[in-house]
Amino acid sequence: IHSSRILVVGAGGIGCELLKNMVLSGFHNIEIIDLDTIDLSNLNRQFLFRKQHIDSPKAQIARETALKFNPQCNIVAYHANIKESRFGFEYFSGFKLVLMALDNIDARRHVNRLCLAADVPVIESGTAGYLGQVQVIKKNQFECYECRPQPKTKSYAYCTIHNTPSKPIHCIVWAKIKFSDYFSAEPGTAETEENQEENSEEDLVNDPVMAEEEEALKKEHAASKSRWVFRKLFHRDILQRCRMAELSGKDVWKGNPPKPILPPDVASQNSAEEKNQQEWTDQTIPTLDDCISLFLTTCDKLFARVEAGQYVEWDKDDEDALNFVVSAANIRSHMFQIALQSKFDIKAMAGNIIPAIATTNAVIAGLIVLEAFKVLAGNIQQCKYTYLLRRPSGKRVLMDVALEPPNKECYVCSSRQIQVKIDTVACDLEFLVSKVCKEELGMVFPCLFVGTDNLYECSDDMDEEDKEYMKEQGKKTLQAAGITNGVIVRADDEFQDLSIDITILHRDSSTGNAENTANSDADETEVPLFEVVKGDNSSNPSEEGKSGSLTGKRQRTEIDHDSAEPSAKVSKT
Repeated sequence: IHSSRILVVGAGGIGCELLKNMVLSGFHNIEIIDLDTIDLSNLNRQFLFRKQHIDSPKAQIARETALKFNPQCNIVAYHANIKESRFGFEYFSGFKLVLMALDNIDARRHVNRLCLAADVPVIESGTAGYLGQVQVIKKNQFECYECRPQPKTKSYAYCTIHNTPSKPIHCIVWAKIKFSDYFSAEPGTAETEENQEENSEEDLVNDPVMAEEEEALKKEHAASKSRWVFRKLFHRDILQRCRMAELSGKDVWKGNPPKPILPPDVASQNSAEEKNQQEWTDQTIPTLDDCISLFLTTCDKLFARVEAGQYVEWDKDDEDALNFVVSAANIRSHMFQIALQSKFDIKAMAGNIIPAIATTNAVIAGLIVLEAFKVLAGNIQQCKYTYLLRRPSGKRVLMDVALEPPNKECYVCSSRQIQVKIDTVACDLEFLVSKVCKEELGMVFPCLFVGTDNLYECSDDMDEEDKEYMKEQGKKTLQAAGITNGVIVRADDEFQDLSIDITILHRDSSTGNAENTANSDADETEVPLFEVVKGDNSSNPSEEGKSGSLTGKRQRTEIDHDSAEPSAKVSKT
């Protein structure tokens, strides 16, 4: 323990507890990597940090504080991204053990692959509220992180978000889109997009109701930009959709259409603002008047920031950004007869926040160290997969089970083969690289080969001429590049020391959409443009029906408790 070189990836909720445990347990040679900086919201559970450390690198402050527990330790801290090229195969090969304390799936997958490539054991962990787990991963002995299915971010169809919302999350996603339109984009982007939308509504060109509304909207714009945005989003746009449905005779909302809302008069607005400042609390369900007042005052602040040259990116910890989404989502919810939500709940949904509990992190960090003792003592066969339960089971909150052997269907540690159903006519090489290889398969620098032909190359040291060539190459459809039904594409990532054979199964996009309409959520969720299915050496690539979905043996409790990523995506289908 004293001499072993240990790598800790992550210095957040689990990482802080883990580093403290390690320096008090005899570990003396530790390196820690974390990309993040300290935020006020971290201080309730990441106890190595204090208020004066806000905005400082987590890894460096964690090192400084941990050394106070044991000054004899040798701790090296990196404020960096674990996916940087300097932290590659050779770097990982220098450690006896790697401990993961990460809060996102992408980084976990990357560390898992490098540890498999370097044949270094890794202990993976996670917490979500009162739940948690610890797992030891060892090449060729135990299943890897990717032997089990990973939870996917839910995507919502464009028409659901913009026309027929039925849940609070639909309104929250819509509000985040509108926030970006008006406060994150370049000047005039939102207005240009809206003008294009207006021009597309040809059926309303001569409609007297909409003509009158457009004149009123122009007057609001001249008087107040905030009131103009309010009328635009909550009156004009809704009125336009209602008129379109009325003229077309389509009952889009099944007899329960949304009701447009006009901005309040100035006197009422001022009175509501005073009341709002006195009574608004995070966990109170606001009234419609509360939300209208908050929306207008927040827009005033945001437009002032934009006019000062400060474009605002969505951040759950930016008070103005959060207030816009809270108020806009609730006003829209009211119009579509959806229950209003508290600021606390909307922040959790908009920021994909899973409650983090310090005690859970402490328990899991302790279990990590206990498993590390077994690995370093040469007793890895005694390691268990340990779960922390919310409620006792047989008077126990900790449940350990035997570690599973590698999943034979895992394309990372076992089969190295998968099948991908994709439209080879509609999709291009860039789509295959970015969406399939990078996003879905988690590769960093994938290079594509068919036989000995190198079709596409990714690297962090390409010159401008090569980059331009690959940009043009990426525009080729798969069919034009010679990738058709049954063709096997080899995807190599030297950085991760990973090679995967991808059997392409052509699937017509229109057929895929038709198949998905049978799904009960088809009108709400995005139809995937491709599907990854398991590899099967015995199957004929053309016999798509024999391919099953890529799955593992049991679900894992995942965490993203400090993640600021959106809880849902929207795609135009």
